[in-house]
Amino acid sequence: MSVIDQFKEFKQHYSANNTFESWLKSMENFNALKDLCVHAYDDWKTIAKTRVFIYDDAVFKRMVKAHDMILSSRPKVVSALSQFFSLDLNDIQWVIAHGLGNGAGWALVFEGNPTVFLGVEKIVALGWDNPRRIDDLMTHELMHLVHASKRDIAFKHITEFKAEYLLRMYVEGVATYGEGLFHGRQKTMPSWITQCHQKEKLLKQKMLHYLNTNDQRINDLFGDWYPVYGIHEAAYYLGLRLIQTLLASMSIETVLVLDEKTIIKQAIHYLSS
Repeated sequence: MSVIDQFKEFKQHYSANNTFESWLKSMENFNALKDLCVHAYDDWKTIAKTRVFIYDDAVFKRMVKAHDMILSSRPKVVSALSQFFSLDLNDIQWVIAHGLGNGAGWALVFEGNPTVFLGVEKIVALGWDNPRRIDDLMTHELMHLVHASKRDIAFKHITEFKAEYLLRMYVEGVATYGEGLFHGRQKTMPSWITQCHQKEKLLKQKMLHYLNTNDQRINDLFGDWYPVYGIHEAAYYLGLRLIQTLLASMSIETVLVLDEKTIIKQAIHYLSS
């Protein structure tokens, strides 16, 4: 189980007077990781200087504590999911980094390896720097890789707009449901759950509207920069509710391997209800 810990390097180069230059210095030995972060933006330097490196020393100290929490949480998260799904997850690579606001957590294939990416600066920016929320975040991202291994395929070949986003809602719903193996958002993000529950009908209507009009603003339902009805990651809640609905009549193992047509049909039925 390899760990690429760029944040450790960033700590060594950190200067409160020039955090951007500190970051560039810390990335000198992590070229592939730097490319991963910067290629997410058309003008990454502007994003970095105006949206990322605008924090003070107090925020940096929170990042250091969050980094420690990640190191403490990782073994127990891997052990819990390995036991629950009877899988060997020791080949998973972990990247712990100061990114460019790319995401608090991210499941991907990085340099040929299934990888969980954890963005320490984003974790703190979202206020997720507490042990229980970090447990759940790591579980969420590892759950994506567990899900992919169970299906043995991804949905990369899906190009039709509506199918793509319904399947994405399902995938995020599975991962959000997986957070409950530790704490779950009912405990770690109770105000988010309450807001989503109160506006569930509106969120379903908005999702359907975007789906039916091929509106790219649907991405706002999956992100945290542009909240919908004041709610970040609203589609994660809709996906969670879809999974909870499915679990009323089938096991989690069955939910994980449902065929695409069934997923799309059930997702539309839930959103239309």
